[in-house]
Amino acid sequence: MNTDIKEYLSSQRVKIDALLVDVLKELSGVTPTSLFQPMSYSLLLPGKRLRPMLAMASCHCLGGQEADMGLLACALEMVHTYSLIQDDLPCMDDDDYRRGQLTCHKVFGEAQALLASDALLTEGLRLLTKLPVPLDIRYQLMDEILGSLGVSGMIGGQSIDVKGLDAPTEEDMKSLHARKTGALLCSSVRAGAMFAKATPSQLEALTKYGHSFGLAFQVMDDILDVTSSLDVLGKIPSGDRRKGKKTFVDLLGIENAKMYAENLIQQAILSLQPLGASAKTLWELALFVLRK
Repeated sequence: MNTDIKEYLSSQRVKIDALLVDVLKELSGVTPTSLFQPMSYSLLLPGKRLRPMLAMASCHCLGGQEADMGLLACALEMVHTYSLIQDDLPCMDDDDYRRGQLTCHKVFGEAQALLASDALLTEGLRLLTKLPVPLDIRYQLMDEILGSLGVSGMIGGQSIDVKGLDAPTEEDMKSLHARKTGALLCSSVRAGAMFAKATPSQLEALTKYGHSFGLAFQVMDDILDVTSSLDVLGKIPSGDRRKGKKTFVDLLGIENAKMYAENLIQQAILSLQPLGASAKTLWELALFVLRK
């Protein structure tokens, strides 16, 4: 991996983790200990912080002030963590490990895990009401993030995934994962652009990037689920196969799935051409997906 992007990922994680700690400090005085512990446990587990990074990189490439994005970065990571806690519950994917540690419900019980996820979602969305941008842009950002989480986004995708697809086509898989995984990833990119007051053409380019990025991320996740280990994945591998869920690997095979992901990343990078050299970090993040 390029040394510059490795340093970027490391430094951004440190910044975002510090911002998350500050948010938790503000919540600590009004949150019952029984709720604060699972919230902080899950939020501060060592993750990639990819969604806030995408938003920051998107904002930066358009000349926006990344330093003003703390609340948006935290909101994105909080709503993402809410989704992970719920995804791990026994009634969903029933996973024992997340990011290399026991999942929230394994440590604190299902009831407190569910309440912690609800609290992270609610408090994350509350942060969006405090963003330091004009009211019309704040409304756009709230609508964008809420849309990525709702019935046409993550929750709708999760419902399809729980019900299962018996004989999915490639289009079925793309539709499912554009909702469940891709929607928040793409909205993170779009949110950073909106924060920087993107022009319609700039937002269109970054939206194309976000769609391709989100799908490639899922394809690589499917590949790693059957080729990697607990130490690398942070969760027990082959989880989807044990549950009988169809993945891009089942549909295409490992080698063809890798080629598919590589083509998607190339599409993502080509989408950035109108933005020139200022989008360098975004295309480095896209290449990172292939090596994650």
